[in-house]
Amino acid sequence: MRRVLVLVAAVAVVVGLGACLPPETAMTITAKDGGCSADAITGKVSPASATAKLVAQRTAGGKWVDWKWYKTSDSGETPSVLTAKPNARGEYTIGYNPNWLGLKKLSGVVHFRVRSDGGGYVSNDYYVRFPKACG
Repeated sequence: MRRVLVLVAAVAVVVGLGACLPPETAMTITAKDGGCSADAITGKVSPASATAKLVAQRTAGGKWVDWKWYKTSDSGETPSVLTAKPNARGEYTIGYNPNWLGLKKLSGVVHFRVRSDGGGYVSNDYYVRFPKACG
C-alpha cells in the first residue's frame, strides 16, 4: 500500500510540474491575394517552424478542397496540389497561373484559404475575382 501511495504522489508531482510550464503558442496562418502583379497567395505562419508545408484550398460544391492544377501542357500528367514551404521568417508564397492546363481562362469569384500540412490549422478565407480588375 505504501508503494502505491508513493507512486501516486510521484505522478501528482510530475503532473503539477507540467502544469507550471508555459503553454505552447498556437499556430496562426494568414493569407491574402498577391495583388495585381502576381497570381499568388501570400501570407505568414507563426511560429515560423510550426508547419513544414502549406496547402492552398478553394471551395468546390460548398466544401473546402485542396486546390489542384495541371502545371504543364502534358494532358497525361496528374494534377498537383498547390503547396509552399514557409521560409525562416514564416513567410510563404503559393503561386498559380490562371492559364495552366485543366482550366479555361479562370473567371468569376474564387474563395481561397490556406491550411497547415496536417490540416489542423487554417488561415482566414478571402475572395478573389478573376480576371483581376487592376487599373
